[in-house]
Amino acid sequence: MTDLMERIAAAPISWGVDGSPGWRHIMKPDRVMAEMLECGLSATELGTDGFLPNDPDELAEYLAGFGID
Repeated sequence: MTDLMERIAAAPISWGVDGSPGWRHIMKPDRVMAEMLECGLSATELGTDGFLPNDPDELAEYLAGFGID
């Protein structure tokens, strides 16, 4: 059986990243990704538009820096 942490993904909304008007403080992507890595997560959703890079190559490079797919 696969290790449980290999099957769990996260989402920036778990860190309060939401595109709703008037939403509270939004953390920077570097902090959110670093904390996901610290928690042992290896996959994420993209979050609200513009939170992570839109270009596929740029996105892959950015996430790879945090060991996240």
